[in-house]
Amino acid sequence: MKGPFNIHKKNQKIYLTTGIYNIKVLGGWSVEMNDFSLVFKKEDNGMIVESKKTMWRVQSYDFKKIAKRIMVLDILYSGDYIIEFKNSESLKVRRSNLILTKLFENEIPNEALEITIG
Repeated sequence: MKGPFNIHKKNQKIYLTTGIYNIKVLGGWSVEMNDFSLVFKKEDNGMIVESKKTMWRVQSYDFKKIAKRIMVLDILYSGDYIIEFKNSESLKVRRSNLILTKLFENEIPNEALEITIG
């Protein structure tokens, strides 16, 4: 598991080996993606790898926080990648995914949202 990475920081670098990775958002189980997306740019040649939204949004715990899988990343070539977040402000996360609880709780502040890759 790599991270956590704040979704508003620019030019965050990560080394990824060949494989399929899950991307999870930390802090809540009720997630609205809207136009939020991630792009990974290979540092040495500029090749772009786009993450894909997942159909099965599995809930878990990572880094002692609740987490929800939101995307999948397929890396074909190992190397250093720069993470580029698009439309970060459109990602909405609430701690609980229960309907009654969502009525009374606030969204997690967007500036504090983080993702993990693993």
